[in-house]
Amino acid sequence: TVGMALDGLEQLLLIFDSAEAGGANLRQRLESAIGGIQRQLAGDFTVWLREVMERVKWPVVPGGEDLELLLLTCQSYRLFELICDDQEQDNKKKSKLVEMLCEPMAAQFHFHFSLDKPTNRVDKPEWALDHILSVIHEHLPFFTELDDLIPSSLPHLFISYLVDVVKERFISQRDLIMDNMLLPVVVESVVNFSEQLQADDYQYPHACNDLLSLFLQTQEQIDDWINMEKSRLLDGFEDAFAGLPIGHLQYNNTEPITDFLQSHFTYLRSLSVPQFQSQLLTSVTLPMLERLLQKLEFDIPAFLSRDTDVQQCAQVHTFSCLLRAMWGVEWGEDLAMITL
Repeated sequence: TVGMALDGLEQLLLIFDSAEAGGANLRQRLESAIGGIQRQLAGDFTVWLREVMERVKWPVVPGGEDLELLLLTCQSYRLFELICDDQEQDNKKKSKLVEMLCEPMAAQFHFHFSLDKPTNRVDKPEWALDHILSVIHEHLPFFTELDDLIPSSLPHLFISYLVDVVKERFISQRDLIMDNMLLPVVVESVVNFSEQLQADDYQYPHACNDLLSLFLQTQEQIDDWINMEKSRLLDGFEDAFAGLPIGHLQYNNTEPITDFLQSHFTYLRSLSVPQFQSQLLTSVTLPMLERLLQKLEFDIPAFLSRDTDVQQCAQVHTFSCLLRAMWGVEWGEDLAMITL
């Protein structure tokens, strides 16, 4: 019955496309009839899908016959959407099917991260982002299997919907985040979230830019963020730097600064927005490296004045460890000319 209804709708749309010769009156009557059929089918599909979702207890991913029923229902609904989308090009980036499937997930998210709950902490943005990642990990195989049946970018639409859910939450907390100087924490969490999406082959490369654009829209906002980052990162650098006593560098003393620099370079690379990368690099990274270089230059004469080969070999190994930490990250063409 569903197949017959969709075939009939498709035939009507073909007739409508070829009805130029019949004049405006015929096309207007066909358009009115097709619109009424589309609205009726949309209502029927919505009721049918809600009944099936309730039956299989979605958003728990079902198995066996329940999974087959849900896939069949969603496949039919998606086919209906694609037939209608041929007439409405602007709707190709949206899907009522994906919205309905994601609504229970969004409701769970808002319960934990929008209401007055212990999990709703503005200083812990990673909790909300980790929750979204777990939802994606659990449900993406279903959307991938459905997309195999009727290819139409369903995994991308699914992830995009959940990223929008996160954006709404960040928008509602934007003033709190800025007032409490939590922007560096949010940016770092967003970067990690974006990295995870790409590392797990979710094929959604725009999450970082989409989320950061909520906070870093004007140069004033970017300057505020850079100043917060400068304070946070330079404090961490100085703490790690304290483990490098002048004239007494040893391998076990270099680990804090090595780890700190490696973490910072990875973060800088993962930021993925060239404008933000360059400003952070200029304002924070290069001053840190200059400070380290001054210390190493001061220590080099002390190293060269020592007599024992063992001591000199240990210091050379120390330098090599530091340099490997600094340049152990692939920078890309934009940052390839930076030298220490």
